Amino acid sequence: ATDISEPALAVAEKNAETHACTGQIKFLSGDLFEPIKATDPTGEIRFDWIVCNPPYVKKTEWDTLSPDVRDYEPEIALFAGDDGLAVIRRLIAEAPEYLASHGKLLFEIGGTQADTVRPLIDAEPAYCTYKLLKDYAEKERIVLASVH
Repeated sequence: ATDISEPALAVAEKNAETHACTGQIKFLSGDLFEPIKATDPTGEIRFDWIVCNPPYVKKTEWDTLSPDVRDYEPEIALFAGDDGLAVIRRLIAEAPEYLASHGKLLFEIGGTQADTVRPLIDAEPAYCTYKLLKDYAEKERIVLASVH
C-alpha cells in the first residue's frame, strides 16, 4: 500500500491489524508508484491488482463538496489539478509498468469524468479491455482496466 499521506498510512496499518493481515501488506510512504520504484530499482515487482482511490476533484468544485468532506478530508486527498484528472492521468500511464500479465487496475473517478477518462485509457496501448462500473446513483464512478 502506498500513500502520500502519513496519517492515511497509519489508518491503513490499523485497519490491517484489525483484519489480521498486517503480514500480507507492506506500507510505503510516497506519491503513487515512487515508493515502489525506490524499493525495487530493478523493476521486477508486478501486481495482479492495483486498487486506487486517487484525488479527482476540481478546485472549482470546492463549494459543492459536502461539509463532512470539505471540513475533514485533507486537500491533497481531494484535489488533482484544474480538471481533477492530474493524478488519474499519471495512474493510467504508470500502472501498466507495475501490473503482471493480465493484471487489473481499479480506481474511482468523479461522477462527471467518465467521458474524459475513456479516451485516456483508449490512448494507452497496454490496456486490452476496460469498463466503467456504476455506483448506487447510476453514475459511472469506477474504472476496471486490464492489461495484456
